[in-house]
Amino acid sequence: MEFKNNTKHRSKTIQGLRSFKNALPKNVKKIISKKGHIYSETLNNWKSIVGDELFKVCFPKTFKNSNRISPSYLSIMVKRGHEVDLEYSKKIILKRLNSYLGYNAVEKLKFTSYESEEVVKKDKTIINATNNVYEDKISKIKNNKIKNSLIELSKYFKKKMKKIILIFLFLFCSFKLVWAEKKIKTINEGNIDSKIKLIVYESLTCIHCANFHKNVYPLLKENFIDSGLANLEFRSYPLDMAAFNASKIAHCNNDGDSKILHFLYLNQNQWLKGETIEDINKNLKISLINENIALDFEKCIKDKAVEDHILEDRINGAKKYKINSTPTLIIMGEKFEKPLTYKNIKKALEKLI
Repeated sequence: MEFKNNTKHRSKTIQGLRSFKNALPKNVKKIISKKGHIYSETLNNWKSIVGDELFKVCFPKTFKNSNRISPSYLSIMVKRGHEVDLEYSKKIILKRLNSYLGYNAVEKLKFTSYESEEVVKKDKTIINATNNVYEDKISKIKNNKIKNSLIELSKYFKKKMKKIILIFLFLFCSFKLVWAEKKIKTINEGNIDSKIKLIVYESLTCIHCANFHKNVYPLLKENFIDSGLANLEFRSYPLDMAAFNASKIAHCNNDGDSKILHFLYLNQNQWLKGETIEDINKNLKISLINENIALDFEKCIKDKAVEDHILEDRINGAKKYKINSTPTLIIMGEKFEKPLTYKNIKKALEKLI
């Protein structure tokens, strides 16, 4: 038996024989290559993969195979305001997912926020359109045995998809979002028309940020902010759930006042303790009561408008200024790269006066 080069199918094949893969019609190969079983297995085991709490706020949308340009990834729809929860569970979710699949089928996770049940209608339209495309391709197959087998398979697939759509509809109806049209004020100090504009990105669980508030901020306030030379805006860049919740408390009164923000940094060691987020929230609540700071703690933690504001700060900071640590200072739209000592900042600001 001779070996012969065959560039059309494989680099080298046995003359007269072709692999089963290469013997299939192109339309069939395209359908098989979609690897729909990965999405199906993911969907069937989603609650076990993400856990009870995250199951309520996210669901898998699509799976895309790897290619020469990009790795394989699973696209996940996440309820607005829960992006941070999912971000910090990313590694665990990926590990469990591939464990259920039996091999490293998914290399990355991509998150997309949703705001209403309209996304379900969109997905349903896409599913119907996809089914129509497949039916059209199947109808063009000349081999009747293969065609009939795929028709039966598509009928079974349709039944499955109808059940999935009903599950999604039930899920979205159960967790329908009601968004208040509420403008969140930024927390800033100094004359808004000051010549020098400063922005600081911080995380309320960051020790270095607390040190900035204790040692650097008072001198900036005395020499530049109170004198009208500079305006300082405090932006949130939460690094964990505890910081995210604390940021909601700082913004809760929505008056642009920095009093609560400074209190949380100056008393960070009092409330930032405990093994779970519930413990930290409890200590945070007690600290506010002891300081006679009047606000509805539970309402603040669940305020969707405030959540959006904080998340937008974080997303914009990473996108526009490439923030990768806290605190990070922005002076007149430029990232300050030197250590955040008062001496270094003072020297940079004096050049702008």
